[in-house]
Amino acid sequence: MKRYHYRGTQDNEFKLFESDDLVIVRTKENWNPQEWLSVQAADVEIDHVKEVDVYPEASVYVFKLLHDISARTRDQFKESIKNLDDKRIVFIGTVFINEFGSYQIYTGNLFLKFQNHVDESVQRSILGAHNLKEKRKLKFSQCAYFLEPEEDTGRDIFELSTDLLSLPEVELCHPELVVARKTIEYRDSGLPEEQEADWALRQVKLFDAWKKTK
Repeated sequence: MKRYHYRGTQDNEFKLFESDDLVIVRTKENWNPQEWLSVQAADVEIDHVKEVDVYPEASVYVFKLLHDISARTRDQFKESIKNLDDKRIVFIGTVFINEFGSYQIYTGNLFLKFQNHVDESVQRSILGAHNLKEKRKLKFSQCAYFLEPEEDTGRDIFELSTDLLSLPEVELCHPELVVARKTIEYRDSGLPEEQEADWALRQVKLFDAWKKTK
């Protein structure tokens, strides 16, 4: 299980759980591995591999393993694919789901907002100390960034975001998550800075989710 927070430490904690029957696969040059994976699945008594979603811009596919899949079977399947060492496969991993059953893919990136009073030199020092580099500085605040680690942290991105959130200089921090192909493209909403983050959260109906979990 992984934990993260939206809107700081004082609001609800969100939890993600490993899906027993979903896997994520990144390939080279948008090669769709569904048929190939289905052939390999027979070796670990998986009936079929069904494509659930595809992200062609990243050559990433989400698959559902059928039928009667356990975490053990899922892990055996992943290990068998890794052992084949097919050069067309860049990565195969487990997918996280939220308490509503929707899958959420962590990209390895972070959203981070410093407190407004924190000097930019201090911001840069904290980013450097945690081996983070700036992907994009967000327009709605001089203190908000999308960041990526200098080295791939994998699932440790969740612990890293929690560690950063514990710093007094940091107001908000959470991993970037992709939810069932729904993403937000930033546009100027015309709102004051203090309302801008809430606009983004409304786009993915997070406030509705909070009402159900309180």
